[in-house]
Amino acid sequence: MRRLLFVLSLVVLLVIWRTLLPAQAPVSEDEQLLKAARLPTDDKSLLQFFRFRTPNKQDLERMAEWIARLNSDKFKDREEAAQELTLRGPAAVASLREAVKDSPLEVRRRIDTILKSIETAQFGGTVGAAARVLAVRQAPGAFEALFDFLPQAGEEWAEEEVIASLVQLALAPPHPQPLSQKGEGKNWGGVHPFLEAALKDKSALRRAWAVYVLGRSASWDQRHIVRQFLSEADDLVRRRAAEALAGKRAAAQFAERAEADAAFLKTHNIGADEPALLAFLRKRTLSEHDQHRLEQLVRELGSPSFSVRDRASRLLTKEGSPAIAFLKPALLDADLETSRRAARCLEEIRRGPGAALPAAAVRLLAQPPRSREHPSAAVRVLLAYVPFADDDAVEDEVFAALTQLSVREPALDPLLHEALRDPMPARRAAAAHVLGRVGTKDHRAGLQQLLDDPAEVVRLRAAQGLLSARDPAGVPKLIALVEEAPPQLVWQIEETLYRLAGPKAPTETVGGGGPDKRQLVATAWTAWWTAHSSRLDLSRYAEGDVPLGLITVCEYDSAQGQAGGQAWEAGRDGKTRWKLSLPQGPMDAQVLPNGRVLIAESNGRRVTERDLAGEIKWEYRPPGNPIAVQRLPNGNTFIATYNNVLEVTPDQKQVYLSNRGPNFYIFSARKLRNGNVVAMTAQGMVVEFDPITNKDIRTIQVAGATGNWCSVEALPGGRYLVATMSTSEVKEIDAQGATLWTANIPGVFRATRLPNGNTLAASMTTRQIVEIDKTGQRRWEKTCEGRPWSVRYR
Repeated sequence: MRRLLFVLSLVVLLVIWRTLLPAQAPVSEDEQLLKAARLPTDDKSLLQFFRFRTPNKQDLERMAEWIARLNSDKFKDREEAAQELTLRGPAAVASLREAVKDSPLEVRRRIDTILKSIETAQFGGTVGAAARVLAVRQAPGAFEALFDFLPQAGEEWAEEEVIASLVQLALAPPHPQPLSQKGEGKNWGGVHPFLEAALKDKSALRRAWAVYVLGRSASWDQRHIVRQFLSEADDLVRRRAAEALAGKRAAAQFAERAEADAAFLKTHNIGADEPALLAFLRKRTLSEHDQHRLEQLVRELGSPSFSVRDRASRLLTKEGSPAIAFLKPALLDADLETSRRAARCLEEIRRGPGAALPAAAVRLLAQPPRSREHPSAAVRVLLAYVPFADDDAVEDEVFAALTQLSVREPALDPLLHEALRDPMPARRAAAAHVLGRVGTKDHRAGLQQLLDDPAEVVRLRAAQGLLSARDPAGVPKLIALVEEAPPQLVWQIEETLYRLAGPKAPTETVGGGGPDKRQLVATAWTAWWTAHSSRLDLSRYAEGDVPLGLITVCEYDSAQGQAGGQAWEAGRDGKTRWKLSLPQGPMDAQVLPNGRVLIAESNGRRVTERDLAGEIKWEYRPPGNPIAVQRLPNGNTFIATYNNVLEVTPDQKQVYLSNRGPNFYIFSARKLRNGNVVAMTAQGMVVEFDPITNKDIRTIQVAGATGNWCSVEALPGGRYLVATMSTSEVKEIDAQGATLWTANIPGVFRATRLPNGNTLAASMTTRQIVEIDKTGQRRWEKTCEGRPWSVRYR
C-alpha cells in the first residue's frame, strides 16, 4: 500500500512539474529554413543578422578600402575583404559594380563571385524567414532593427517581407506613449513610437520608409497623418505616402501600360493628352435624356412588332459602348426575345475595340501629371462615366484610377464624399471603394450608412471599403449578401469572405446553387463570424498576400524521356526546400496553405494532396487525365483534363463538370476569381468561358493550329500572358489579342508573371526555369533534371 502511495505521489509530482515547465513552441517552417541555412534562431542572433547587414557610416567609408584589398598580394587580405563585402549584402552592390569597371581581370572575377553570393543570400529566403520569426515573437528591438535594414532589403519581394513584418509589429497591442504629429496632439492609436522620430528625420529616405510603413498599417485614425505627407517637398516621400494608401503595384502597372495605351488610342484617332481623354469619356457619359432613350430602346427589344424590335436592335448596336450598361441587365429578362436580342447587340458591339478603348483612356488619366495641377477635372469625369463603363474590367480600371488620383493631394476631392449620396448606384459604389482605400475617419460614417443601401453592389463596395481600413463593421452585411445578391456578385462576396477568413473559412460555396444552397452557405459563414469575430486578423484583407519568394516546379519525368516525375520547391538560391518522387507523370503542383502539395498525376488519372513525406492525405479520380489543379479560396478543388473542367468539394462532391467536346483539347486552364475559366487549347486558342453554362466569353487565336504545348495566365485589366512552344514565345496580349510585350525563349510553354513585373517561364526543350525582365534579359535560371511541366511562384 505504501509503495502504491509512493508511486502515485511521484506521478502527481511529475504532472505538476511538467505543467510548470514552459510550453515548447512548435518549430515553424521559417525556423526550419533558418536552421537549414545554418543560422541560429534565437532573438539576439536574428537581430544581429539584420544589424550586421545594415551599414553604418563607418562601414560605408571602409567600402573602398575593402574593395582595394581584393587586389592584395596576400590571400588572407583578399579573403577577409571578400567576406566583409559579402556580409554587407546589397549595401555593397553599388560600390562593387562601380569598381568592376576599372579593375584588373582577377579582381573583376572576385567581384563577380561576391555579387553572386550577395544575390544568393538575398533570394535564399533567409531575410523573409528571419523577419517573420521576429514579428511573430514580437521580439524587443525587432522594429528598430528591421526598419533600419529596410533600405538594404534589395529585391521587391524581400522588401515586402520586411515591410509586412514591420506592419505586424506596428499593429501590436497599444504602446505606452501616445504619439502626436507636428504638435496636433492626436493619438496615433498604438502605432510603434519609433515611427514618430523617423517621420521627423532629416533624411528623406527614412521619412519615406516611415510614412510607407505607417500607411500600410494605418486605420481610420492614422490616415490623416499619412495624407499630410502628400504635400512634402521631397518627391520620394510624397510617392511613398501615395503608395502606402493606394498600393504600389497599381501605379506601376498603369505606368507600364502608358506607352502601349497611348499608341493604341492613336490608332483610333484619340489623343493621349488630358483634354482629349476627358472629351472621349464625356462622349461616353450619357445625359438623363439619353439614358431614358436607351431604356426605351431596350424595352422595345421585346415588342410584339418585328419592325420595332428590329429597329431597336439596330439603334442599340449603332449606339455602341454607351448602350452596354443598359443591355447587360436585359440578358436576365424573363422575355426570351428581349434577352436573345440583347445578347446579339452586345456581341456586335464588342466585336470592335470595345472596352479596350475606354480602359486605355482611364489608365492614362491616372498617370502622374507633368505639373502638380489638381486632379479634380479627371475625378469629376470618371465619377460621371462609371455608371456607363463597358464591363466589369473597365469599372475596375475606373476604381483604380480614382484611387490613384485621390493620393495626389492631402485633401480629398469633396466630389467623392458627395458621391456617397449620388442617385446612381455605380457612383455610390465607386466612392465607397475609393474612400475605403484612401479616406480618413471623416468618411467612416458615410460608408457605414451605405451598408443599408438598397443596391446590393453598393453594400458590397461599402463593406469592402471598410475592411480596407481594418474596420469589420461590414462583415455581417457581406454574409447577408450571400443570400440577397444577384448571381453576378456572389463570387466577389465569397472571394472577399474567403480572403478575410483564410484557412479557417467554411468549405461550403454557392457555386450555381439556388436559394437553399445560398441559405446553407450563409449559415456556415454566420457560424464562422460568431466563432472568430473577436480575434479577426483584418490585416489579412488589408495587406493581401505577401510572396515568400519560393518557386514550385513539377517535372513530368525525372530525366528527359525516362519515367518517374517529381515535384520540388526552391528559393532563388537554387537550394531545394523539399522534393517528392511522383512516378505517375505529374503535370501540375500547388503548395497549399497547410504545407501540403496538390498534384495532378496525369498518367495515374488522379489528383492527390500529399504531405512533404509523400503520404496521400486526399485523392480524387476525375474523368480523364488531369493536366491542371487549383485549390480555390473556398476549399474546393478545380481540375482540368484534356476535355473537361470540373470543381469538387473536399468531400468529393462534384460542383460542376463542363465537357468542351472532342475538338477542344485543353493544354492549360485556371479558374478566375469571377468564376470564369481561362484555358488554352492545343490549337493555340485562348478561351475564357463560364464553366456552369459552357458559354464562351472570349476567344483569341494566339498561335497556329500546330498542336504544340502552350499555356495562358490571366492578368489584371483583361490581359493574358501566353507561352507557345511552336513559336518559342512568351507574350502579353490584351483582350482583343493585340501583342503588348513579347520575348523569345527556346521551347517555352509555361509562364507566370511575378510580383516584381518579371516573367518566370519553363522550357521543355532546354529543361530550364528562367526569369526574364521586361527587356527580355535573363535575371535568373535553373536547369531541371526532367522536363518542367508547371512552374508557380509563392
